Amino acid sequence: MGAPRSTEAETEAEPEAETEPEAEPGSEHPTAMAAYNLIVVRAPCPSCKRPSEIRCQTHVASSFDGDERGRFCARTYTLGETMAWWGPGDPRFEQWCDGALPTTPPLYEEACYSTCASCQADLCVVIEFRNVVPTRVVGVTTEQNWPAGHLR
Repeated sequence: MGAPRSTEAETEAEPEAETEPEAEPGSEHPTAMAAYNLIVVRAPCPSCKRPSEIRCQTHVASSFDGDERGRFCARTYTLGETMAWWGPGDPRFEQWCDGALPTTPPLYEEACYSTCASCQADLCVVIEFRNVVPTRVVGVTTEQNWPAGHLR
């Protein structure tokens, strides 16, 4: 008598267990991507000292959600331009300023990761917002001198 033969079902490999996405070193959670828009300003660069175009990454009025015009992210704006967002009658409207620092209501500020187009320096530009409109540049500094009290 020979050894018992295995059935086909017994010899199939067991299915691999599902694995969770790898977490960033030192973190318990997978890396999350945040929605952002760009605001282009002209200002003197603190690094090269030249008046330059500076591209500022803002999370104000930024979301992967959107409306019939598209998502509320990956858009480019200038100072004074109304950003795409839900209208004031929508319950989500008040979320436009999540993460921004309230100053004198109804004004908010956000410190934005920024880059000088002339010298490629990593900068921080603080932008003031009134509702969903970037109104002015409050300050420009190098990224190493990130202003206290502002989120990174």
